Amino acid sequence: MGSSAAPVIAVAGLTKRYTDVLAVHNVGLSLQAGQIYTLLGLNGAGKTTLIRMLLGMIAPTAGSARVLGTVVSAGQHSARQRLTWARTGYLVEAPAAYPELTVAENLHLCARLRQLKHPGRHVEDIIERLALTPYAGRRARTLSMGNL
Repeated sequence: MGSSAAPVIAVAGLTKRYTDVLAVHNVGLSLQAGQIYTLLGLNGAGKTTLIRMLLGMIAPTAGSARVLGTVVSAGQHSARQRLTWARTGYLVEAPAAYPELTVAENLHLCARLRQLKHPGRHVEDIIERLALTPYAGRRARTLSMGNL
């Protein structure tokens, strides 16, 4: 099923680091036209970050990417890159959380808005049941979309 045509997407050594978080590490792939691909991975695995780099929404820390033969560069709006965007469909999610609040603060707010009795107990229960303890004190804006 191989093809000698240039790949639709070609990625080499693509990496994205946010200070102390390695979101995407050394990704390399070559995707051909006419085939269907999917990205599978756990929450926080870097799927959305990879897509955003491929679309030129964010710059990689290292590596390179080509989409439809065009080198992807964040922040550059050349005629060729605009044409590439016009031929590419994408939808990046928006979180349903207050980005400046922590996970626990967002949950407390929801509990208050729903007028739950003993909101603290409900929040503690949710944090435990959803294994959010490592994230409870983190601001929502720092989380992977899969965590929101």
